[in-house]
Parts: sequence; structure tokens; C-alpha cells
Amino acid sequence: MNDLGDFSDLTDSAFEQERKKALAVTAPLAVSVASTKSPDAAAKAHALARRYNLPPLVVDHFAEDYAARAKQEDAEALMRKAPKLGSWIAEKPERADIVHDDLEGLAGIEQTMNDRLTGTDGAGNDVASAG
Repeated sequence: MNDLGDFSDLTDSAFEQERKKALAVTAPLAVSVASTKSPDAAAKAHALARRYNLPPLVVDHFAEDYAARAKQEDAEALMRKAPKLGSWIAEKPERADIVHDDLEGLAGIEQTMNDRLTGTDGAGNDVASAG
């Protein structure tokens, strides 16, 4: 006998049945809504959402703003590691139009050249004494 009276629908089995009904509706609806979006854009929004600790729907709604913010933050970090690259771009900001997608590679070249000129490796260790 069930002692729950009017609350008998709150049992685990009743709850599980309701949950399954909800899932049966939710999944197809989610696929339907998602089919209007680019999977690549959704993946970028999710990555930015993790980066900024925000819900993906918020980032998705302001995707261009968050992408620009991330790009600027990444560029600032690279310019700290490659100050000559930063100065070169600052002298003529239109250079950024050409090189913005190659900043990591250009910063790496600057770091490698600095390491060669100073005789150190990327960690600042003297390469002449190595080996």
C-alpha cells in the first residue's frame, strides 16, 4: 500500500517516467533548433563560454564581441613575448590587416631570433654550455 496519498506521483518510478517523456521531446527540439546554426560557430561559442566562464547562449548571442575580446587578449599576450612585433604593428596599424592571422608564427620567429642572438634556448638556458 502507498502511504503517499495525493503525492504518489512523486515516487521514483513516476518521476523517471516523466523524465523520459521530457527527454523524448527535448532532444528532437534541441536538434531542430541547433540545425539552424553552424557547428563550427557553436564550437567557437562553447570554447569562448568556457574561457570566460559564461553560459554558451550568452556568448552565442554576442559571439562577435567575445571573439574580438579574445583576439585582443591573445594579441596582447603575444606582444609581451614579442615586443618588436608589437612595435612594428604599432608604427603602422594597417599592418595588422595583413598579419593578424599569423601573429603566433611571427612572435615565434622573433623569439627564436632573440634566442639565437643571446645564445639561449626558449627557457633562457645558455645553449653554449648544454651538451
